[in-house]
Amino acid sequence: MSWPIHFPENCPPNAATSVAGITLYRATKTNPASAADFQSGFTIFGARFASPTHLCLDCGLSVFADEAHIHEMALRVPALRSKHVAALSLSDADGVTLQTPTKNSANHATWWTVSPLEDLLNKCIIVGKT
Repeated sequence: MSWPIHFPENCPPNAATSVAGITLYRATKTNPASAADFQSGFTIFGARFASPTHLCLDCGLSVFADEAHIHEMALRVPALRSKHVAALSLSDADGVTLQTPTKNSANHATWWTVSPLEDLLNKCIIVGKT
């Protein structure tokens, strides 16, 4: 898989695994999900971190492997309340993921993808609200 030029060296990390055959969950502002719901921190804010590790995480998208975990995170993070929960059933071409626990969730993961946005939106199903 070829990663964008703005990804730092060794990003995604070698420990990241294929998303083939799994479903990931992401909070979205809109129903149906829109392009804005799939912008990385890097896309929104630019290179705001000097650390390659933090910059790499910012190039990915925050996701959860279990829908219940996104609801737990919403209890701790007010910005996630009243969002929609999108489920995406993914294939090998959709990228890689890695567990990246945060202070608010031991179940947080980062997903790095190069799939065309239209393909992701077609795979996205809103399954509820946070």
